[in-house]
Amino acid sequence: MIIILALIVLGLSLYYVNNFPPKFDDEVVAVSLANQEITSDGVTYTIKVINNGSYSLKNNALYFTAREYMQPIEAKATEGNKELIKPGKQVKFTAFVPKEKFRDLQSSQNISSEVMLKGYVSWWFWKVSFNKGGGVNINHPSL
Repeated sequence: MIIILALIVLGLSLYYVNNFPPKFDDEVVAVSLANQEITSDGVTYTIKVINNGSYSLKNNALYFTAREYMQPIEAKATEGNKELIKPGKQVKFTAFVPKEKFRDLQSSQNISSEVMLKGYVSWWFWKVSFNKGGGVNINHPSL
């Protein structure tokens, strides 16, 4: 009985005092479009991820969809360590989308892009996976 009570107290203290598992809202993990570079072959997107939380984000992968009905592509980390994003740190990812994906769009049309950051946080022996997604409105580039 004492062991069960101790586990309940430990669980409640983790939840209320240490905020574990953390909530992954925009204040904790910020994902934004840092740059959009048009090349002769397509568009290179730079996506910035900032960890404003108190836990390290581990084993991260960022998937990017430039427009509706496009298969997500995995972005490559170009600045920072994607395997471990410590609190207060940022990582930049780069994704290349060939111009064939944009051929049917008007030059002034807005497209809605999606990003999905996947990884996990851990505290001692607990491991909690997360998916942090969001949309970014981007003006279609003239290719």
